[in-house]
Amino acid sequence: MKISYNATAMTAVNCLNKNDRSLSNSTRKLSSGFTINRPKDNPSGFALSRRMRSQLEGLKQAGDNITDGVSIIKTADGALSEVHSMIQRLNELAIQGANGTMSADDRKTLNNEVVKLKEEIDRIADSTEFNGQKLLNGTFDLRGYSNNERVKIATYSGEIPAGNYDFDLSDTDYVFSKEGYIVGKDYGATPVDLGAFPADAIGGEDYTFACKTDDGDPILRLDRSKEVKVYVDGQLQDPGMYDVDYNTGKITIHAQAGDGTTTSSWAGKTVTATYAGIKEAEIKVNRISKAADGTQTTEEINARITAVLDNTLKIEGDDGFSMEMRVYKGFDAQDSYTGTDNTFNKAGVVSAELTGLGNMTLQVGANEGQLIDVQIQSISVESLGLTSMNVLTDYSSLNAIDALANALQHVSLVRSQLGAYQNRLEATEAVTDTAHENMTAALSNITDTDMAEEYSEYATYQVLSQATTAVLSQANKRPSEVLQILQ
Repeated sequence: MKISYNATAMTAVNCLNKNDRSLSNSTRKLSSGFTINRPKDNPSGFALSRRMRSQLEGLKQAGDNITDGVSIIKTADGALSEVHSMIQRLNELAIQGANGTMSADDRKTLNNEVVKLKEEIDRIADSTEFNGQKLLNGTFDLRGYSNNERVKIATYSGEIPAGNYDFDLSDTDYVFSKEGYIVGKDYGATPVDLGAFPADAIGGEDYTFACKTDDGDPILRLDRSKEVKVYVDGQLQDPGMYDVDYNTGKITIHAQAGDGTTTSSWAGKTVTATYAGIKEAEIKVNRISKAADGTQTTEEINARITAVLDNTLKIEGDDGFSMEMRVYKGFDAQDSYTGTDNTFNKAGVVSAELTGLGNMTLQVGANEGQLIDVQIQSISVESLGLTSMNVLTDYSSLNAIDALANALQHVSLVRSQLGAYQNRLEATEAVTDTAHENMTAALSNITDTDMAEEYSEYATYQVLSQATTAVLSQANKRPSEVLQILQ
């Protein structure tokens, strides 16, 4: 027998500690009703239960959101019901006013009621609200937004869902949000005064001229085998040497005497004048980095810009006489440049995104993207097309009947849309409630305590703990038996 170490007692102590821990865990499960109270109880089950619990809370809130949405629709439909009744009353007044037996005073009396009913429709449209948000003034109708309000892409009507759309634009300002600069340049040409233009040195060639006699024989003649070309640096201004009449197709040549007087002019051959306009235009700008995608230029523009405008004026005569004139305009880089914030005129295609701004969006699920957009159109007098409606004459009463038919159809359409929204929300609410019920049952299977099974384990650990305590008491008495041997 040994007295230094009591192995039996140590074994009993270990068993007692183990039974106490098990008894403590069982007590926690019985008292809380959950099998998972800490991550150590079931790590994977703990993570799953937390996600499911968050999902359940989200579904509960989504159900409340749906209920609020149904309440909004009921509020709007209640107001629309009154507007419906007022439009029907307006229609009765219009039909009455269209009757030829009505006098002017009678129609004025009818029109007074028309005015009051229209004012009431506008009041309902502007005052119907839920939680401070107006419902029938177009707040929850489809709207478009544009930075700086400089680009008008198109006009929309009806329901257009959010998404990506392409629009063809022509001669429209493009506004880009990306920071950058676009270099602009204003071009101009300085008029050039040719002064005395020597007719016998046109194009650097020699030509033969002669005068015309009274009997019609040509003695002033230009060699028709040559092609006359005039190159002018700048804007050509007529110095009085010749005129081109585009209306009659004639060329008039003025002969100047040595004393400065101008002799009488002769009408030349019948010609065909053709002006080709700007045929080619070329602008070269050196050292612009990534100008296409809107990024800012990283280096200064090199002061070498070339612009060429090729304007061709071609004149052809009946008997082969031809004359071609070209004006070349050159520009250098000494003028000033201006930068604008990414705005330029260009025909092309722009991609725009409609975000659905203006709709009332309801979160009807516990996850992202589970949304329902509710669009409520305006029912103001203006949107109904009744602004100028009156019954002061039989003609205006007839027009009012047609306008009221359209207004009645518009209100009926809005109410039918609200009814469809309400049915959809109620169906979504039923699905949400079912999902909440099923997920609650699944979470209960993971986290809830089986009371009968757990109490059975509790009783087992309790008996084991009591037995271990009794055994430990006996084990502690064994070293004292050594004294009997020493006696």
